[in-house]
Amino acid sequence: TRPRDESCRPALVAGDDAGVQRLVDGGRRRKTMAPTAEEVDQLFMMAAERSGGIDPLLKAFFGFLHRRTDFYVVHDGAKGVRYEAGFADGQAEAMVRAAFTGYPTRPLEGSNVQKSAGAHRAAATAKAEQKAAAKKKATAPA
Repeated sequence: TRPRDESCRPALVAGDDAGVQRLVDGGRRRKTMAPTAEEVDQLFMMAAERSGGIDPLLKAFFGFLHRRTDFYVVHDGAKGVRYEAGFADGQAEAMVRAAFTGYPTRPLEGSNVQKSAGAHRAAATAKAEQKAAAKKKATAPA
């Protein structure tokens, strides 16, 4: 099987784009600076906005994993055998489940999401009211 430190990191595979490189080189991970939480948040917020929401973002992300990594490659998981790519049956799904359950659910009441949605609704309502007032003013007899 893969060395322990690589078991949770899918390898990028070369595809049609020459710029795609493997993250795993000769069985060793490359050392890279981990992005900050703020940098990751900005990246995912931009991706969520561009894709049109959470569901399309997840579909795009898992589509990327399917097209460009070994995340969906399944090997037989025989003990004592070193695999350069892929995961034992169920291992990738377990990684997704572990990542999801690693964060607790939280109530909507008082959350940042509720505050953000409220601010968005208030701005949309104000904009609609301004538009209606402008239209009424434009159609009013002089």
